[in-house]
Amino acid sequence: MESVQKYSGGELISHALVHVCKLYRAQSEALLRAHGLHAGQDLFLMSVWQEEGVTQSQLASQMDVQPATLTNMLHRLSAAHLAERKPDPQDQRVWRVYLTPQGRELQSRLHEVWTEMERRLSIGLSDAEGTMLRQLLVRVSRNL
Repeated sequence: MESVQKYSGGELISHALVHVCKLYRAQSEALLRAHGLHAGQDLFLMSVWQEEGVTQSQLASQMDVQPATLTNMLHRLSAAHLAERKPDPQDQRVWRVYLTPQGRELQSRLHEVWTEMERRLSIGLSDAEGTMLRQLLVRVSRNL
């Protein structure tokens, strides 16, 4: 059996990662709440900003969530008048996702949220350390 690697603080890497994720989620949720959003909904909006009219199944795949999870998120964002779904004109079995004008208006404000979270994440890190952290996180993601 492989030995479990520890980071310099003596704790398991997985414990440190879970702790960081919890802190990140709590702080980002507080910033998102100021705009009437919950965690994950910003990623939904960002994906649709990048590709207006994406299908629900494509969006679920891009976000790496189950279709039912995406449907629930879409219902909440539709109720908040931020997104809507429409049938594909060529294939009535396919639903496409669009933003409402209110949903499009959130883009610059959410960009400020992401910029603030990036600032918080990188306090005290040099450019080289920030680059290394991104590279290590990508490697860890591939490992998992």
